[in-house]
Amino acid sequence: MGGRQASASLPISVKQKATIALIVAVMLLVVAFKVNIGMAALAGVIAMSALRVSDDAEAMRRFREGDSHGHRRDRADRGAGEERRLDLFVGLLARLATKDSVAP
Repeated sequence: MGGRQASASLPISVKQKATIALIVAVMLLVVAFKVNIGMAALAGVIAMSALRVSDDAEAMRRFREGDSHGHRRDRADRGAGEERRLDLFVGLLARLATKDSVAP
């Protein structure tokens, strides 16, 4: 068996524990108390920011350098993705638009 074994004693930081607790709280609010999922998520983000659990500087650095997982992409890939999203958005608007909803 030459495979790598997972360590059973990986330390979990206080920030990670707080994040897990907030995720569970958001899920509980949505499922048990029928709170709007967007409002529950927003409350979770505000709580994480207020408790200084999130690392905003690190998140923004990763966002600028690549995708949400920190994977780097070159500029051509970024531009193509943005262009596809814009095309989808414009197509959706065109399908939903009526003569009365479009400004002259």
